[in-house]
Amino acid sequence: MPYRDEEALVSASGHDRPFVLRTPEALAARPGLLIYFSLSTRHALDELPYATVPRLFGAAGHYVASFDLPQHGRWTNAYGEGLTGMANAVAAGHDVFADVAAMGRAVVDACLARQVGAAGGIAVAGASRGALCALHLLAADPRIAAGAGFAPVTDLPTLTEFAALRDSPIVQRANALALAPRLADRPVWLAIKEHDARVGTAQCRAFFAALHAAAPPGVPQELRIEPGDTHTMSDESYQAGGAWLLARLAA
Repeated sequence: MPYRDEEALVSASGHDRPFVLRTPEALAARPGLLIYFSLSTRHALDELPYATVPRLFGAAGHYVASFDLPQHGRWTNAYGEGLTGMANAVAAGHDVFADVAAMGRAVVDACLARQVGAAGGIAVAGASRGALCALHLLAADPRIAAGAGFAPVTDLPTLTEFAALRDSPIVQRANALALAPRLADRPVWLAIKEHDARVGTAQCRAFFAALHAAAPPGVPQELRIEPGDTHTMSDESYQAGGAWLLARLAA
């Protein structure tokens, strides 16, 4: 699938930060936009199976955008790297998930200004911690039509790195359950293994139950439980989630 990658800067939360816009050589008649999260930009766009959904969108002629998550890639700072860095930032009173939402809205602004995608023709998705970030952006921006999460973090204290921060106000409002009222009328697709001890299958089920109970009739929402006990998802699940998102853009 031939494509062109372009890096651009946007201003969010007082910082200029880069994002990557991937443009397929053959655009659809009405190209949409996928914003996709998985650790760093390169991990999201180029590492399989995580890059399966971006590749599906590109093959269908849609744009894909991504940026590094807080404390990953070029967004690493003195708080440290990865989930430990994110937890350190939260412990210091810094809401990294609000930063993701602000950065994501700025990316949507920049893309729409370039006539890349259109309001209502944008989807967001992510894997693991990137899935929780995707849910935050979906809850924060009504221009995004639908979201998907693969092996999603839904309850931060289930993660070893965040276990000591259960009572943090930032953590409490960042957990997926806190987002459910703002996501109830939004199409959401989730997939997780039957026994995922790393992020918590039971917590994912509880979030989806709350989301589905609050949803108005007819809002498409789906939870896919895959056999197994690891914090990974099969290529089949990535394919299914990508196809579901593409169908939402075509609806």
